[in-house]
Amino acid sequence: MGDMKVGKTSLYLRYFKNSIDTFEYHLEFSFKVLNVSNQMVKLLVWDLYDFRQIRAPSLFQGANGFFVVFDLSQRETFRRLQHWREVIERYAPPQPSVLLVGNKADLERKVSREEAQKLAEEWKWEYVETSVLGDTSAVSSLFTKMAEQLNANTAIEVLEN
Repeated sequence: MGDMKVGKTSLYLRYFKNSIDTFEYHLEFSFKVLNVSNQMVKLLVWDLYDFRQIRAPSLFQGANGFFVVFDLSQRETFRRLQHWREVIERYAPPQPSVLLVGNKADLERKVSREEAQKLAEEWKWEYVETSVLGDTSAVSSLFTKMAEQLNANTAIEVLEN
């Protein structure tokens, strides 16, 4: 989740479809099976174009983890992170795993790594930076990191062979 045009859909498309050139407003989900601590885990990810317009708290039911994305080159998206924190606190199950994602690291930054890291620590979130235009392994590691957090913090679906 995050403000519009921070790159949420681009992150989603890069990871699940290895593409970033298709954009349309949509509600879509995909899943991947990941090996986490020698267990095969199914990670189901929803791409919501803008929660403010969806206004469907039921979408949060069963959600154990959230990516909160902001644009490193647009300071206003960093300022609005408190709003997204409040959305999580209001609608999400207790103590979800949250990754704060500073996206568009390839552009001139308006938010320092230190400032974002400090905020994440204050909120007890983990902070990562990425860009869909850079190394695709950085985007993959973002989703792997979420699966690892979920595996450590919650009961998630483990697939039998």
